[in-house]
Amino acid sequence: MAKMDVSAYLDRGVEYLRKGDCDLAIADFTEAIRLEPNEGILYSNRSDAYIFKGDIALAISDLEMAARIDPKNEKYSEILGAIKLEPDNIRVSMYLAYGVQHFERGDYDRAITCASKVIQLNPNDVSALSVAYGTRGASHKGKNDFDHAIEDLTEAIRLNPNNAPAYANRGITYLNKGDYDHATKDLEMAVQIDPQDKSYRELFEKVKSSSDGSNADDFFKKKFLRIMLIGVVIGGVFFGIFFGLGIGQFLTAAKERIIVQFEAAREFFQESAAEQGIIKGFLFSVLCNVLVTGFFVSLEFIKSPFITISRLIKREFRYGDWSA
Repeated sequence: MAKMDVSAYLDRGVEYLRKGDCDLAIADFTEAIRLEPNEGILYSNRSDAYIFKGDIALAISDLEMAARIDPKNEKYSEILGAIKLEPDNIRVSMYLAYGVQHFERGDYDRAITCASKVIQLNPNDVSALSVAYGTRGASHKGKNDFDHAIEDLTEAIRLNPNNAPAYANRGITYLNKGDYDHATKDLEMAVQIDPQDKSYRELFEKVKSSSDGSNADDFFKKKFLRIMLIGVVIGGVFFGIFFGLGIGQFLTAAKERIIVQFEAAREFFQESAAEQGIIKGFLFSVLCNVLVTGFFVSLEFIKSPFITISRLIKREFRYGDWSA
């Protein structure tokens, strides 16, 4: 029964520690130690909480106890030596470690908190600062706060130009913003810095091919638009021609019917030259009207597409790029 209680206190204490609730974590670890005083890991976890609080003396005391209980575990001796040598840097290391853990778990707010603690401590280790800015930037990216992400990741790269994850995360951030050029450049840098990481190369190749495809799409869209415009012009011309011819044929048929009617009239008035002249003049006027009407109808249907297309072309030339 005691073992179960110890495990429950230990697990809850670790969760409190991950959340940054050091006092609650210490309380649970202390209760676990009371139930099981000969478990080195309990002292080690409580020492972590003391380190986070900045109480280095109590942290050292707990680690010394853990080392005595489990002398084969070299981890306790290593951490103890690091704390005694550089007590401030051990806090930085722990905040970095927990920040990365929070990021990997998707707990971006706590990852940002841990990374910010490292930055506030302002360690002399530029590499550690670069990791902190990189972790915080990646966490901002996870929250879709792309502007702050780029700001932090840029600082991480400034501090350590060989920070491949920072380049990769900034590249992904640019990709989320639709900036394919910067995304491609950053991912290419990540590949150059760490060519062994397949994930960088795969992402770089996908983004590069996607960017090339986007340019190709733009090119073919412009070409397609040009072809469509030409097709509309030619189609409009033929439509006007054939429509005009259709109207002409209709009017011609009407004219022939009129001629038939007036032929009968001519026979009736054939003995009168004056009357024949009147009939011929009337027929000629009808023929002229048919021809003129057909001409203007055809012209109107041919002219309209040209006017529309010319306006479209002017608009595209004004706002578009037809250089491709």
